[in-house]
Amino acid sequence: MKFEPLEFDLYEHLEYSPLINQRAHRLGREWRIANQEVLAQYQRLLATLSFKPALGSTDNLAVAYYLFLQDRVEEALGRLKAIPTQDLDTRIQHDYLRGQAAFYEGDTATARTVAATYRDYPVPRWKQLFGEVLSQVDEIDGKPTATSPDGSPPQPDRERQQGALSATEPTFEFKVENLAIALTWRNLTQVTVNYYLTDPEFSFSSNPFVSEDASRFSVIKPNQSASVTLPPGKDTLSIPLPDAYARANLLVEIVGAGQRKTQAYHANTLKLAVTENYGRLEVRDSGTDKPITKGYVKVYARLRNGTVRFFKDGYTDLRGRFDYASLNGTAEGQPVPPPMPLPRPAGAPGNGLDHQMLKPNELNAVEKLSLLVLTESNGAQVREVTPPAQ
Repeated sequence: MKFEPLEFDLYEHLEYSPLINQRAHRLGREWRIANQEVLAQYQRLLATLSFKPALGSTDNLAVAYYLFLQDRVEEALGRLKAIPTQDLDTRIQHDYLRGQAAFYEGDTATARTVAATYRDYPVPRWKQLFGEVLSQVDEIDGKPTATSPDGSPPQPDRERQQGALSATEPTFEFKVENLAIALTWRNLTQVTVNYYLTDPEFSFSSNPFVSEDASRFSVIKPNQSASVTLPPGKDTLSIPLPDAYARANLLVEIVGAGQRKTQAYHANTLKLAVTENYGRLEVRDSGTDKPITKGYVKVYARLRNGTVRFFKDGYTDLRGRFDYASLNGTAEGQPVPPPMPLPRPAGAPGNGLDHQMLKPNELNAVEKLSLLVLTESNGAQVREVTPPAQ
C-alpha cells in the first residue's frame, strides 16, 4: 500500500517566517520546542513519517527544514547534505536551504552561487527569497545594495547608530572606557571610587540590571577603594584604572553627595552599535572594524512591575548582527504555557540565575532590556536599552 499524505490532504507542509527561538541552547536532556504551533506541526510531520518504512528525499528535506527551525543546525546540515538531489521532484526548495546552510558554515561563495541561479526566476516569491540571500552576501562582503531584493527603493538604514547620550541632571555622572573613568560633576569637591572584581556572565545573569541596584554592593567590601579630591573650577576629570585591573572585569562604584552610582566595566575591544528603534545590534572589532561573528548575546527584560524575565539569547551572524528584540507571539485564543522555573532543592535560596522565561502575553509589559555581548577573544560588554515600540 502506498501512503502519500499530501495527495490525500492528510498532511500539509507549513513554513514559518520569521520563527524566533528564545533560547539558543538545549535545556536538559531533550530538545524542547517552546512555540506550541510549531510543536504541533512538527509532531504531525513525525506522525506522518512514522507510517513509512523508509524516508525519501522529499521527506528528509522536510525534516531538515524543521531541524533548522529548532536551531539543531548540525543535525540539519548532515541530513541536508545526505539528500540525493536527483530524487527530488523540484530542486528550488533544496537549493534555498543550501543557500541558508552556507551562511551557517561561513561559505558565502556557495550562498552567492546558489542564489545567483535564481536571480531572474519568474515566480516573484522565490525571486524575492533568493534576492535576500544575494543582498545579505553583498552586505557581508562589504558591497553596497542600491535596491531591495524585489527592486524597490532601499529601506531606511536600520543599523544607524544612535546619537550620543545626553547629559543628565544628577549631581555626577561617569563612564568607564579606554582604561579610565571619565567623571563629570556639579557642586562636588570629593568622591570615593570603589572597585569590585566580577565574572561577566555570572554577574549579569544574577542581576541583569545591576546599574540600578547599587545598594546590594553597599554591604560588600570592595577589592580596592580610593578617595578622589575634585579640582576646583572644573567639572570633568579622567581617573585611570589601577594597573591591577586594566584587563579585569569590574564593577566600578562612585559614592558622592549621598549618592551611589555603578557601572560594569569589561575589558574588551568591542565596537557595539545598538539601534533601539528596531531592536538590532552590531558588533565589530574596534581595532580592525571587522564584524564579530558567533558572539554570544544574552537578553533579560524588566517588566513595569519590576519583575525580571529571561528574554532570549543567541549568536551574532556573519555580519556581526543580532536581532535582540523580536519574539514570536501566540495566536488569538491559544492558551499560553506558563514559564517553567529551574528545579531547586526545597529550602534552597534563590541565586538570581533562575529567572523565568518571558511569557508571550508579557511582551507589552516590558519596560527595559539588558544586553550582554560575550566573545571569546574580544571580551564582553553590557548595555541597557529601551525596547522598540511595537
